[in-house]
Amino acid sequence: MRALESTPELAKYELIEQIGFGGMAVVYRARDRRLGREVAVKLIHGHLRENAEVARRFVSEARAVARLRHPNVVEVFDVSDESEPERYLVVELVRGTTLRALLTRHKRLPAELTAAIGLEVAAALSHAHEQSIVHRDVKPENVLIEIVGADSAPTTSSKPPERPRVKLTDFGIAKLLDAQGVTSTGQVLGSPAHMAPEQIEGGEVTPRADVFALGVMLYECMVGRLPFDGNNPAQVLRRVLEGVYPPAVREEPRVGATWSDVLDRALVHDESGRYESIEAFATAMRAALERVGVTEPTAEIEKFLTDQDAYASEFEPRLIDALVSSGERARRDGDFPLAASEFNRALAHRPKDPMLLERASRLARRERLLRVARNAALGALLAGATLGGVILYRHHRATVLAARSAGPSPSHAPALALAPPAKPDDSAHPNAAASATSVPAHRHAPPALREARHRPGPVETRLVTVDVVGPKGGYLNIDGVRKDTWFGVQHELTVGPHTFEFVPADADCCRPSPPLTRNIDEGDTVEQVMLTVAFRDARLRVDRSPQGIVRCRALFGGDLEVPGSLGVPMSRLSATGLCTLSPEVGEPTSPETKEVTLTAGQTTEISWP
Repeated sequence: MRALESTPELAKYELIEQIGFGGMAVVYRARDRRLGREVAVKLIHGHLRENAEVARRFVSEARAVARLRHPNVVEVFDVSDESEPERYLVVELVRGTTLRALLTRHKRLPAELTAAIGLEVAAALSHAHEQSIVHRDVKPENVLIEIVGADSAPTTSSKPPERPRVKLTDFGIAKLLDAQGVTSTGQVLGSPAHMAPEQIEGGEVTPRADVFALGVMLYECMVGRLPFDGNNPAQVLRRVLEGVYPPAVREEPRVGATWSDVLDRALVHDESGRYESIEAFATAMRAALERVGVTEPTAEIEKFLTDQDAYASEFEPRLIDALVSSGERARRDGDFPLAASEFNRALAHRPKDPMLLERASRLARRERLLRVARNAALGALLAGATLGGVILYRHHRATVLAARSAGPSPSHAPALALAPPAKPDDSAHPNAAASATSVPAHRHAPPALREARHRPGPVETRLVTVDVVGPKGGYLNIDGVRKDTWFGVQHELTVGPHTFEFVPADADCCRPSPPLTRNIDEGDTVEQVMLTVAFRDARLRVDRSPQGIVRCRALFGGDLEVPGSLGVPMSRLSATGLCTLSPEVGEPTSPETKEVTLTAGQTTEISWP
């Protein structure tokens, strides 16, 4: 926050201090001269308020947004008159923090905490969509987290304190500014990385654009980086339009396959393939939360804000216990893919936990034995059907020969049909519809089938190759055994679980890949295992400069107050972009821009004279 030295004069509001700055407006903490309450005033930048079309549409669009009344929506109190020299919105003052500030501090948030915040945002969007309002610019900067009691006097009331509330702001701002003369300048309305493809292409913007933007925001929170990124807005826009991004579970295995699938549905390029509504997206998030025992999402937000640093260490044991329970349920139900994904996610948190490794290995062995048993049972059934057909055929032939020697058969005598092969009983297996030839292997299996499970046989193997997303210089560990020659090499591995880990040669720039336990199935093709090497954060430091704000939109979101430093997540070895220093009000210098290159694992120092 910065005290004001020179501010506009508003008739109804006293501007106290600047609390925010963006590409559209400057935000002030202010006092309503009539009611005496504190509010937030968003003062539109001069180059926008001078546009006649913006001025004409400003009041009508702001009034439309002011219809929203919801606990998760920042309420609009007032809007400037057309006769006033300034264009501004007056909204409730939310005391707390932003989701962007939380990400700047923690880099990523646990998936379940992220989903809890996402449900609050979804509730706000659902209310807006009911009023035919599409937000168009859902991003961490526009998500405010109100902390009850922040900057307020203590109270002696016996009433229990309210829980922290997530609020969404800046509804309809992108549409409000979407006027002739504004877009013609080439300005991108909204944040490129969060915009849906149809929004970029100028098509009809429906509530599913907000579904996409919410999916992008939750991906960034869970993974620690955006699904679509680039060195400049043009590259970002192109990647959004291409619709290609790495699945969340591959970028950050601790996210898990379940959440990765939930996000994938929101990020479908063609809007018809996304969730049909924000409510459907919220339903999918609730189901994933309930699977791991999170039945009160708002309570998770409260626990996190009570002690942010301790939350992760407190939450992880709960999550792992829930994942193990969910994996065991899935195993009992015969849903082995789900069971494997739950155990893999638990192992991503604790890669060397002997209990988790033993359970994952036991699951893989059980799945392999069931597969062998099903194949053996199917073979036995087919063999029995064939043998039965031969016996019946021989009996039928003997009967026919005897009948021929005895004379013509009566016309009413039934013909003896060849029995068809017996069909396996699919009703007991949960995936029977998907696999008509599978036979359940349960405790009531016949003796011959039970013996087939334990009958010794040749060791099955499969050829496996390993590839790495990221720098390929380094070595590979397979089950703890170092492989210096690995790229393009086919490894012959036994069927069953194996653990893969890649250690990069340059430890300064990159982290080793999280150990991945993969069940190698039998097969004739070469199976490929993909590992991801994470780049270490770069660090930007600005010391010898006038006090102010540094913005590097192509390199990171948010602002860096100078003098100061900031960790920047990296998705490649280096990235180059433009950084602009906006000095504080009263400083003798003007905004200046320079090109900056950040390198993973290194600190880049810049200064302005």
